[in-house]
Amino acid sequence: MLASAEPGTRQALQESISDGGQTDRGLLLQVLDKLHLTMGRMVDQMDADTARRLKVLQNIYPIWIPGGVGKSDGSGNLLIASAEQFGPRTGIAWDVKRVTVSGLTSSDVVYLYKTATPTNAGAVPQNLISQFAANTTGKSTAPLTLGQQCIVQAGESLMITSQYAGAGTITASEQVFVSWEGISIAEEYLGDYLL
Repeated sequence: MLASAEPGTRQALQESISDGGQTDRGLLLQVLDKLHLTMGRMVDQMDADTARRLKVLQNIYPIWIPGGVGKSDGSGNLLIASAEQFGPRTGIAWDVKRVTVSGLTSSDVVYLYKTATPTNAGAVPQNLISQFAANTTGKSTAPLTLGQQCIVQAGESLMITSQYAGAGTITASEQVFVSWEGISIAEEYLGDYLL
């Protein structure tokens, strides 16, 4: 305690101790007052930190993004896209963790994009996240667990299409389904989430 006291206080304490504590009993009260104030500040800071953590936890939570369905247009083109359904609303961001596509035939490949333009015009290489190929049974793909963060912000959305750089078709004549899940983050807490 002496080592952490202010120099003047430390010297006065040492003098008081050396004469058996008779010199200044008020000094002990000063030290206790300072200790009380310091402890009070520490408790206030801990309360503020706890309140902040609770606020963060209320604004970052898991979500299941409603699934989508699409069908080839007859020419082999497929587009499953909706800015409202597959993109977060204003003030929210998503970290997409899992995507599953099913209903493809054995030779089909579809592509997952993050884009501000949920049409085939947005199917450009720089917006590509991943591709899905049908598995050996030809009916579904294994879920894609995204190893990297896939942050989708307001004004962006996810889409599935048969197009890659303006080309590509599928042979599936049945419906193709997509489902996804992730984490919803209020944008003001995105920095907390990314730390």
